[in-house]
Amino acid sequence: MDTVAIELNKFLGFILDVVYEFGGNRTIVFTSFSPEACMALAIKQKTYPILFLVESFAGHDEPYDRRAIGVQTAMHFARHCGISGVIIRSDPFILSSSLVGKVHDRGLICWSYGNLNEDPNSALIQAEAVLDVIIVNKVRLISTTLRERHELLERTKGITVEETFV
Repeated sequence: MDTVAIELNKFLGFILDVVYEFGGNRTIVFTSFSPEACMALAIKQKTYPILFLVESFAGHDEPYDRRAIGVQTAMHFARHCGISGVIIRSDPFILSSSLVGKVHDRGLICWSYGNLNEDPNSALIQAEAVLDVIIVNKVRLISTTLRERHELLERTKGITVEETFV
């Protein structure tokens, strides 16, 4: 076994010890850009969900690992290794919101991150596609936008618009 794998195993063991001791009833999710860390966590524990962070998408830098090359590859890797889901840059979800459904159809959790999430319209597109989590820095702006959209939809639910011709 490579020394890197041994060190990763020890490192994750220390993290899990602390989480089990002090985690309490908190909601805890493990995330990593490292496919090896995700696989090791999936083997070492079943208590907390693990999400594989994917750093690339078409048109940007080539990923350091082929398992992170895109949405389809990341989904296949996550399912094969017993990982709970994927976290992907928001760009593909905004370009094709149906991707969210494809991730969910495979039984995976689906989150997004990235600069486009700071734009309220981009966040709305993803929320309407029922993305599980949208990671943002502008929490107040995005949460207010999403709440206002939800309230508007609730107020107008069941209302039909009829045209009147004179």
